[in-house]
Amino acid sequence: MVKVKGYIHMQNKQSGIAAIFTVVFFTLLISVIILSFIKIVTQDQQQATNSDLSNSAYDSAEAGVEDAKRALKQYNVECIEVTTPDTANCAKYTNGTDTGALDGAQCNSFQSLTSIVNPSNISGSEVKVATNSTDDSLDQAYTCLKVELQTKDYERTLSGNDSDLIHLKTVNDTVFNEIHLNWFNKADNKYPKVETLPTASGFDLPVNGGWPDDRPPVLRAQIVAVPRGAGLVDSQFIDDSSKAVFMYPNQSGSNPIDIAANDIGRRWPKSSPASADCKENNAEYACNVVINSFEPGVGNYDYYLRVTPIYNNATFQVQLFNTASATPAEPILFDGIEPIVDSTGRANDVFRRVVSRVTFDDGGENVSGGSGFDITQGLCKAFSLADGYIDPATGNPKDYYRSNCPDTSPNPSLVDD
Repeated sequence: MVKVKGYIHMQNKQSGIAAIFTVVFFTLLISVIILSFIKIVTQDQQQATNSDLSNSAYDSAEAGVEDAKRALKQYNVECIEVTTPDTANCAKYTNGTDTGALDGAQCNSFQSLTSIVNPSNISGSEVKVATNSTDDSLDQAYTCLKVELQTKDYERTLSGNDSDLIHLKTVNDTVFNEIHLNWFNKADNKYPKVETLPTASGFDLPVNGGWPDDRPPVLRAQIVAVPRGAGLVDSQFIDDSSKAVFMYPNQSGSNPIDIAANDIGRRWPKSSPASADCKENNAEYACNVVINSFEPGVGNYDYYLRVTPIYNNATFQVQLFNTASATPAEPILFDGIEPIVDSTGRANDVFRRVVSRVTFDDGGENVSGGSGFDITQGLCKAFSLADGYIDPATGNPKDYYRSNCPDTSPNPSLVDD
């Protein structure tokens, strides 16, 4: 009997230890689950807070960009569009000592424009961003705002067949004799494909949908030279004083392109597209072209460049150079054509920086639009679903020039789609 009782006592003791271990295990497991849940919730809250602060800092930087746009518009009205600008007033925007609000040299110089920046929002070296007197929960401000009127290049992204007209206005009217036109960068396609075409064989110009998305577009560049003080000009003037060239992407393309020799003009037959120098492994832009021989002759001219990508979208860059200057490799600065706005915003201790390019109209209204018909000899239009049509009277195939559309070669009056 003693042995049996001892066995029962030991069995009860072992069952109690197992129960304790079970309770401890489940307690630890539940603790781990609770701690993990708390950690996840805390991380989500932190991420949400960081996201709010980041977005608010971005909004603060954008507020600086919007103030810069207002200042640029005001500068354009007071100092560019007027016949006799007030020199003293314009000095607050830009001056020879780089202390103007639009000189892009100092972070706090923009604060001098009290018509743009409310002095009550200035706190030290930053400008507070608030919609009302109590809107300070995120402590928003833009801490540094620089606006640069003089830029080394012009950049823009265009959809296929859209055009951009650029006034090639330089600082102090500095003379240039080369236009560097680069297009189709990594943002357009990371892995561009360019064919290698012998220039003597001609170029394939497919229908719009037949152009691959990874191929740089054909680019049309038109340069218009307008005598200074000419005022508004008509289409006849544009025809007489402009040169245009189509540039086809080609691995074996050449530079520079003489736009006078390749001008499509109004000649018949039309010139073939020029062979543009494009490479698949270029660091930035797939196509890099130098255009020269665009000067109409002796005289003072304002130059306008119209850029049109055909078949595909394209980001393009324009730079101006003077090979006869003391610094031929240094780009000539554009003057107020596409100012660069550099704005840093803050929300509490989170900062965001935004760099934008601002484009505003600068005299392009003096140059005519991008499309039109020459109907000097009348207009006759025919439609066809094939390369010609079948004459219903004879059953013979005919080309587009039907009997009711007289052939006026070398300049036929027919316009076909």
